[in-house]
Amino acid sequence: MIIDKTRTVLLTLSLFAAVGLAGCAPAEKTSQAPQESDGPVTLRFMWWGSEQRNEGTLKAIELYESQHPDVKIEGIPVADTTAVQTQWAIENAEQQAADIIQADYSFIFNFSDRDLVQPLNAFVDQKAIDVSSIDPSVLALGKKDDQLYAFPISQNNQVLVYNVQMLQKAGIQAPEGSYPLEEFERILRALKTANPEPGFAPLANMIDVNYYLRSQGAHMYSEDGSTLGYTDDSILADYFALNKKWLDEGLLLQKASTRLDENNSIVTGEAAFISFSSNNISGLSNLTDTPVQLMRFPSVGEKDGHWVKPSMFLAVSSFSKHQQEAAEFLDFFINNQEANDILNAERGVPVSSMIAKRLAEKSPLVDEQVRFLENIRKTAEPLDAPNPTSHVVVNSIYQLVLEQVLSGKLTPEQGAAEYRKHAEEIMADTVEESKS
Repeated sequence: MIIDKTRTVLLTLSLFAAVGLAGCAPAEKTSQAPQESDGPVTLRFMWWGSEQRNEGTLKAIELYESQHPDVKIEGIPVADTTAVQTQWAIENAEQQAADIIQADYSFIFNFSDRDLVQPLNAFVDQKAIDVSSIDPSVLALGKKDDQLYAFPISQNNQVLVYNVQMLQKAGIQAPEGSYPLEEFERILRALKTANPEPGFAPLANMIDVNYYLRSQGAHMYSEDGSTLGYTDDSILADYFALNKKWLDEGLLLQKASTRLDENNSIVTGEAAFISFSSNNISGLSNLTDTPVQLMRFPSVGEKDGHWVKPSMFLAVSSFSKHQQEAAEFLDFFINNQEANDILNAERGVPVSSMIAKRLAEKSPLVDEQVRFLENIRKTAEPLDAPNPTSHVVVNSIYQLVLEQVLSGKLTPEQGAAEYRKHAEEIMADTVEESKS
């Protein structure tokens, strides 16, 4: 089976990356904030994102440099979170990491656990970073053992984004609030009837698997990340079966483009719905002439599987020689009104309540994000623990199993069992390797 051929290679790569990060931490750690450097300073800032994000970030950097003539910021835009992790790991091994790193909840603590991220508590205490307009519960999501390693800069959640005009032309009223899975399926069928051309499917990509599991009181991983977070394989089997059913009936695209560019399946009109991060409504709106809006996932269990999370963090490298200046730029990124007018909540709802309110009053798209997030927050279940270090490999196995289910090589039940077998073997091997 293809899984068996791929598993050893993936596991080896994953453990190699973990070993590569181990033992390359700075020799000394301090809880005291460093003083500002004498003379001109160059900071390196690495982030991922779309062309729109790159342009906005570079303009915000230009603004900062105009206000701080002794600071030069070298922008390092990369493609995605995988590219950030890879480049950061390589640069840490060489002790040449970027000073400021845009990080994701899924991997930031893998780096902080190896002392590769500078705690920011001292900078907050000395007010180099102003947190007065930020909810402490939001800041807590970037903490571990009371140390603030990762500063949340914005929030989002996984949702459906849809083409408003396409629904209107089909005479479909988008549901407000919660609605059952059966209603969503009726909407998909109505859209398919209204758009029967072969290249069209109403749904670009499947509703998020984590949402599906959480709606039924299950989770992809256990709290400590050592095993899968559910014992009843029928839940995942049902999800696999729904994937195949919708694919076979032409309700789900065979192969969707979910990158935030002109080839995105919503932008090209190949689909009406896409499962996406809520902040991407801004990028999609800039790429298409048709209005787009946010919608909840359909209810599939007794719980609300939605969650609210930091869409991304900013972290300061432990290797940075200019941590004070890095912290001051971080404060600018979060709290400066003019900078956030440029950034315009493209990364998600700003954590500063003052900035979020200001932008919502100026932009209908930001207002849509803010109101939607507050609505979701009322019923959302708590955020899951960060993904375990084995996630990259386990998720690759998941994708391989799903492909085999969709192609008919495995039944949904066989796929769920096959996934458990290989996933838990990998997770157990990773746990053992971390102890050696």
